[in-house]
Amino acid sequence: MATGADRQQVHRGPIQGAVAVGEDPDRWIDVVEKLENGGAPDLQRVRDRAAAAVLKMEDEENGNAPVFIKRHGERRLQHEAREAHFTRPPGERCWEAAEVLARCSVATPRVRASLQVVQGTYLLADYFVADGITSGPSFSTLLASRELGAGARSRLLTDLAHLVAHLHLKGVFHNDLKPAHVFRLEDGSLSLIDLEFLALVDRRTRRYEVARYGDITTLMREFEPLTTSAERRAVGETYKRASGLSATEPLTMQYHWVHGSRSSDGGRGRRRRGSR
Repeated sequence: MATGADRQQVHRGPIQGAVAVGEDPDRWIDVVEKLENGGAPDLQRVRDRAAAAVLKMEDEENGNAPVFIKRHGERRLQHEAREAHFTRPPGERCWEAAEVLARCSVATPRVRASLQVVQGTYLLADYFVADGITSGPSFSTLLASRELGAGARSRLLTDLAHLVAHLHLKGVFHNDLKPAHVFRLEDGSLSLIDLEFLALVDRRTRRYEVARYGDITTLMREFEPLTTSAERRAVGETYKRASGLSATEPLTMQYHWVHGSRSSDGGRGRRRRGSR
């Protein structure tokens, strides 16, 4: 897994950024140039949206292993782009996020490159290149499979709850927990992808509680189509035990919004004008 010391800065024409040490900088700059000019027909578009597109290519230099390229293409002034993406473009943040997960002993695909297309003071596009996961399926695939028994589903979701609790106890929040972003590897461990919104939050601050509610709320919402209410309750209970929380601790942002806004009149709320 790449760390801060494992990347080198590159700059050619309007393209700048960093590539992993050992990678050919020109190779990834050429790919970005082709994509910006409407080329690279050998790349498969996995997801194509105006704000973010995901492309897949086969790495012939590495046994045709899959490589994924994520492009954020919203034209902004560079300082506006930094403000919108937690002070750095998403691709740059993924380097740091991978390092954070490495310190937490959580697997994530190897980062290959992070490149930005700049024109004057404008950031035109941001690219992030990482290895694909070939050693195990995603949770979206596993949970949708009819061949997965109740016991296997329970173990899978229990492991997920433990992983999320482990990260939260270290102040690490993924902020985009979806079944497609969690993988079960061959050795039984879990791996996370799509790290551009990962954040570190000091546990001593109120923001930590808000971040925890938000991360769990996202998880419950995104996993709802593939799980039962009983399975989600079990995830919440396992998470509480692993986090050292009481059984009555609320976990979702919805609860935080509703109960956090109640007045001090015993939870009855403010009386409406004209009511008796």
